[in-house]
Amino acid sequence: MNRIRIDWSRIWRIIANHFTTAGSDHNQDVAMYAIDSLRQLTMKFLEKDELLNYNFQKEFLKPFEIIIENTRNKETREFIVHCISQMIQAKSTNIKSGWKILFAIFNFTANDREEEILTLSFGVMEKIINDKVIFPLVADQGFVEYVNCLVSYGCNTRYKDISLKSMKSLVNCASKLAEGNITSDGETSAPKEADVHHKYWFSIFSGLSRIVGHPNIIIRTGALQNLFAILKTYGHLFHKQHFWELLFRSVVFPLFDQFQLGNHTSLSKKANDLTTFLSALNGLVDLYSFFFDKLTFLCNEIFSLFAKFILCEDERISKIGLICLVHLIKTNKDKWSPDMWESICVTFDHVLDNNFPRRIRSLPQIDSPKVRTKFSQNYKFRPVSISLGTMPSEDEVKDVETNGNYPDSPESKVKLESQLERNKLRRNLRKTMPPVKPVQEISSSGEDEKELIRGCNTQLLLLNAVSDLQLFAQSNLSQSHILLLFRTVRSCYRRAHVATHQKLPLGLPKNVALHLHSLLCRIVQSSASSLLRLLFLLHSRHFSSQIENRLIKWCKRLIVQFIELETTEEKNEYQLLCYSHLTHVTELILTNLFELPDEQFGTFLLALYELLTDLIQTESKQLRTGLSRIFARGKQPTQPKSEQELVSSQDPKVH
Repeated sequence: MNRIRIDWSRIWRIIANHFTTAGSDHNQDVAMYAIDSLRQLTMKFLEKDELLNYNFQKEFLKPFEIIIENTRNKETREFIVHCISQMIQAKSTNIKSGWKILFAIFNFTANDREEEILTLSFGVMEKIINDKVIFPLVADQGFVEYVNCLVSYGCNTRYKDISLKSMKSLVNCASKLAEGNITSDGETSAPKEADVHHKYWFSIFSGLSRIVGHPNIIIRTGALQNLFAILKTYGHLFHKQHFWELLFRSVVFPLFDQFQLGNHTSLSKKANDLTTFLSALNGLVDLYSFFFDKLTFLCNEIFSLFAKFILCEDERISKIGLICLVHLIKTNKDKWSPDMWESICVTFDHVLDNNFPRRIRSLPQIDSPKVRTKFSQNYKFRPVSISLGTMPSEDEVKDVETNGNYPDSPESKVKLESQLERNKLRRNLRKTMPPVKPVQEISSSGEDEKELIRGCNTQLLLLNAVSDLQLFAQSNLSQSHILLLFRTVRSCYRRAHVATHQKLPLGLPKNVALHLHSLLCRIVQSSASSLLRLLFLLHSRHFSSQIENRLIKWCKRLIVQFIELETTEEKNEYQLLCYSHLTHVTELILTNLFELPDEQFGTFLLALYELLTDLIQTESKQLRTGLSRIFARGKQPTQPKSEQELVSSQDPKVH
C-alpha cells in the first residue's frame, strides 16, 4: 500500500476489470467473495488522503457501480449497499472525489424493484443529511449529486413513503443551504453573496419540478407545495434578476407543459390533473404576488401564460385559468403600474376576441342584422368612431397610421402621438400572446358543436370578469384602458348579436341549437351590460359631449331592440330568450339613468323621452317601477319641449 498513487492507478486499470467480472458472476459465492475483497482494498485506499486534483477515489470505487448495474442478484446488490454504508460511516472524512461514484450507486438503487434494497439505501441517504459531520463533507464535494439522488428516490413510483421522505430531505437541504452551512471549495460563504450557490438552489428547484410529474397525486401535490414554499421562504436571498428569469423559464413555466393543453384526452381523463393544475396556478399567483417588486419584468409572460390557459380547448382549464387571473389582478390591484394595466387590458382584449368560436368569428362584421320594424325605421344607427374628447378618435388615429396626415393643431398632434405610442405598445404585447387556430381548422360537426358550446361558455365567464374588473379597479383604469375594454366588449356584442339572427350552424340537433342560442343571448346581455357600465363610468369620470352622445345612442339602440321584441305578438322560442335577456339590459339603463346628476339626468331624459313613453306598456313589473321613478323625478310634461324651445326658455335674452 506504500506505492505512489500513479503506480496504483496503473495497476488498478488492470485489476479493476478482474473485480468487475468476478463481482458480476452468476455464482453468488464468487461474486460475494470478489466484492468483499474489493471492499477491503477500498477501505485501505480510503485511509490515505486524496491529493488535490487527483481523483483516484473515483477509479477504485467505479467497480462497485458497474457491478450493481450489471448484476440481477438481489443479495449481491444488497451486499454492495451494506459495503457503501460501512465506508461512509468509517471513512467519510477521507472521501473526496469518491462521493460522486457513491451517489451514482444510490441513484441506481433508487429505481430498484426490491423494497429492502430501496429502503436500505435511502436509510443511508437520511443518515448523511442528519449527521452533523458527514453532511458538510458531502455538501463540499457533491451537493448537487446528493440532491439528484434524493430526487430519484422521490420519483420512484412503487413506494410512496420513500418519495415523501425524500421531499422532506430536499426541504432540509434548502434550509441548510439558506443558513449558509453549505461550503464551496472548502470555504463557507453567505448564500446571498455567493453566485455558486445558485446552481445548488437550482438543483433543488429543478428536482422538485421533476417530482411534480409523479403519477401519484399525493406526491405530485406535495412536490408542488414544497417547491413554491421554498421559493416563497427563501426567495429574498435571490437578488439577481437573471436567476429569477432562469427559475421561471426553466422550472416554473415548464410545470404547465405536462398538461398538454391542446389535447382533450390527456387532462380530461384525469381529474386529479385538474387538482394539480389548480395547485400550480395558485402557487404561481401567490409567488408572483409575494415577490411582486422582484418579478415585475415577468408581467407580460405571466399574462401570456394565462391567455394560453383561457384559450385552451378544455373548458375546465379555461375556467381555472380565468379565475386565477382575476385573483392575481385583484390581489395586486394597487401595485400594477399604468403599463401593467395596459397589459391586463390587452390580455382581455386578446382572449375575448379569439375565444369566440371560430365559426362565429367567421361571420360578416356588420353592426347589426338588417331587421326592419316600425321602431328600427324611426331610429337608425350607424357605426360611429368614438372619442373621449381629450383623446383622438379612432378615425383620426387610422388616418395618421395609414397616410401620415397629422392635424395642424399642436395639441392634437401631441395627443395623436401619445395614442400612436399606446397602439405600438399594444401591438408588441399582442405578439407575446398565444396564437389561435384559423377559422378553417374544423374537422367535424361534432367538433364544431363542442367548440361552439365551449367558446360561448368561456366568453360568458370572460365578460363577467371584465365586469368585475371595472368594479374593483375603477380608480386604477385610465381613459385609454376603459376605451380599450369598451371597444373589445363592443366587438363581442356585435358578433353575438349578429349570430343570434343567423342559422348557426347547419346540422345541429334542435336541443343543441336552442342551448347555443341561449348562450349567445346571454352573451349579448352580458356584453351590452358591460359596455353600458363602461360608458357610464367614462361619462361620470371624463365627461364630454362625445361620450354623452355615444352613451345616448347605445341606450336608444338597446331600448329599441327591446321594444321590437316586446311588440312582437307571437314570439318563437329564440325570441323569448332574447326578450328575457334584453329586459335585464333595459332595467340596467333605467337604473343608471335614475342615478345621474340632475343636469345630466335632464339631458338624457329629453333624448330618451319618446322611447321611455313607449316602454310604459311593458309587461315587466321591474321596468314599470323604474319608469315611474324616472318620471317622478323628472316631472316631465305630457308634451316635451323641443331642444330649440328648451334653449330659448333658458336664455334670458330671448323674449
